[in-house]
Amino acid sequence: MADDNTYEYNPNLGNDSKKDDTGYNPNLGADDTGFNPNLGADDTGFDPGLGADDTGFNPNLGAEPKKEAPAAAAVKEEKKDLEAAPADSGKGKKKKFNSDEIAMFCDQIAMLLKGGISVYEGTYMLYSEMEDAKTKEVLRQIDLQVKENIPLYKALTATGAFPEYMVHMVEVGEKTGRLEDVMKSLAEYYERDSRVKAGLRSAIAYPMILFAVMAAIMVVLVWKILPMFERMFTELSSDVAASTENVLTAGLTAGRIIAVIICAIFAVILLVVLWSRTKSGARVLSKAANGFGPIRNIMVLMATGKFISSIALMMASGMDIREGLEREIENCDNEIVKHRIEKCLELYKNSAPFDEAVRQSGLIVGMEARLISVAAKTGGTDEIFTKLSEQYNDKTSAALGRLTTVIETTLFVVLSLMVGAVLLAVMLPLVSMISSVG
Repeated sequence: MADDNTYEYNPNLGNDSKKDDTGYNPNLGADDTGFNPNLGADDTGFDPGLGADDTGFNPNLGAEPKKEAPAAAAVKEEKKDLEAAPADSGKGKKKKFNSDEIAMFCDQIAMLLKGGISVYEGTYMLYSEMEDAKTKEVLRQIDLQVKENIPLYKALTATGAFPEYMVHMVEVGEKTGRLEDVMKSLAEYYERDSRVKAGLRSAIAYPMILFAVMAAIMVVLVWKILPMFERMFTELSSDVAASTENVLTAGLTAGRIIAVIICAIFAVILLVVLWSRTKSGARVLSKAANGFGPIRNIMVLMATGKFISSIALMMASGMDIREGLEREIENCDNEIVKHRIEKCLELYKNSAPFDEAVRQSGLIVGMEARLISVAAKTGGTDEIFTKLSEQYNDKTSAALGRLTTVIETTLFVVLSLMVGAVLLAVMLPLVSMISSVG
């Protein structure tokens, strides 16, 4: 009989109170954990005799290659396509998006975000569907950087195709979590900007075309038609009075001088238009335009409309008003409006409400200023600024239309008088010659 303090195990009795150190009885099979050492198992608790475990792994067959999630595999395929795509050769200037292209890009991003598609996926969709080679290259660069988890605004900056103002607003939208609203507002902002620029181009282009047509008529008249009269005059000169001859000669000379002057003016205007496309030229011409009454008023109207559009965009993005005003001072190219924005910022810094600062600075006055005050009290300031930006665009278009009409009418009258004067100077003596010969 064993001592009471000694624990013995009897295999014939099964797993009784007297059990071994492990509490295991081999005659009963697997213990409570479901493990049976007689069956054999590796350290992981896996029995190779049973085949693959629940995870689909069988150590006798070797390790199975790790499978990627379908989404991750798709992203890798996209990235391979992007990296394998032929890049732009780099010759010539880099692509710069105009207002229409920026508006379209922002509108597409806003629609993708609204549809629940992330920027991560959306940029590849825009790239893959683009046909224009230069635009496709820009979108390729954007998507490659977005795939590297670089923020969208940094990807836009790296391409050099987008203006600094737009990039900054995208940065604000990403940081405030309002990217969809910002992209939608940017699309509207650049659509309005495109309409104003189109109106400005029309105001310049139509008079230029009219002037070119009249100059061409004058050139043909002087170098093709007048020589015909001159030959007739030479043949009949022996029978013509000296006074008639002098008048005809003066008419021919005046016609040539006028034609040369018109061609010279046209050449100067063309050079000025080309110069205005440079930064220095635009700056000088802007200062010159501010000194001329009718054009100055239109320039102030355009700059004020741009400021209002920027404020509407700033409010949609959640940007701080003070920061927005400071950026507007940097971006404004009209000295009159710039001075008003500086005054508005100073008033705002001195604790004046924004609507009061706008009114007292002279940026927006009259009924429109009262609308902003009412909107500020009802919480609809962003909406009223959006409406005002549309109204200012309409005002700008109407003002440009009136200016274009005045310029076209003036050119038409002046050039018609010039052509008529030359024709009369030649035709009257010629009629007198023919009458005297007859």
